Amino acid sequence: MGRETENAKLQLGDLAVITKQRPRDCGSFAKEMFTDSDIFTMAFKPGHNLSPQQKATMMASLILTDYMFFENDNGMCYCEGSKLHITLCNTYCCGHTCPCKVVLDGNNNNGGGG
Repeated sequence: MGRETENAKLQLGDLAVITKQRPRDCGSFAKEMFTDSDIFTMAFKPGHNLSPQQKATMMASLILTDYMFFENDNGMCYCEGSKLHITLCNTYCCGHTCPCKVVLDGNNNNGGGG
């Protein structure tokens, strides 16, 4: 390690701002309305003098977070047999993502006689 790396101060606090971009036209509005795609930007705050490696690490963390919460599932809605699964959101608890979902059973077996 070089002296610069050994003597570098640890950067604490807000180093960047993540912003969800609003749809710019009707096509992007429809895409966001009917799919689970969104557009985000990451703006690094000036004055922190972040190294390219630190910025790359932050961007990789953002991509990993997006994958864990929004891409690593079976989709917002999917069918499995006669059941319809609708994912409302994913929560993070004790190091795991837990989907909050509704399952609708298509069987008409309501216990009534016939």
